[in-house]
This record gives sequence, structure tokens and C-alpha cells, in this order.
Amino acid sequence: MLVGKPDHAFAHLYLGLALNRLGKPQEGLLELRQAVRYSPESVDPHLHLGEALVAAGERKEGFAHLDRAVELAGEDDPRPQKARERLGKRK
Repeated sequence: MLVGKPDHAFAHLYLGLALNRLGKPQEGLLELRQAVRYSPESVDPHLHLGEALVAAGERKEGFAHLDRAVELAGEDDPRPQKARERLGKRK
């Protein structure tokens, strides 16, 4: 839980990424979901949540977030599309 400004989406995003790297994927997913909750119109929360969900075996939900990241990014940011391609087909 974040103290001070608990609705700061990018604080949740960075905490979620850090937790994933520390080998705590479930805690990381909780934080990444909060990032999307507090900033649903930002590319990065959807992108990183989508990647983490696919890594956790939640491919359908993961690709839904990756699709949303692609929509939000448009042509200006190729990262979401590259992530979709890298992660393979939906199952």
C-alpha cells in the first residue's frame, strides 16, 4: 500500500515492476492493476500489466490489456505492438 498519495498511478506501476523483478509476481500484479485503475488512459500501465498477466499464464486478460495499450499508443509508440508480437499468439 502506498502512503501519502495512494492514487498515484505511476508509483503503483513502478512498485509493481519492482515486485515482479524481486520474484513476487502476485504482489506485482496487484500493484499493476492499481496503476491501471488510477490511470486507465495511460499506455504504460496497460502495457506492463498485460505483459505480467501473460507471464503469469493469464493470456486472455493479458492480451486485452496489450490491445488497450496499442489503442492508446497509436502510431506514436510501437512498444505495445512489439510486446504483442514478442509474446506470441493468444491461446
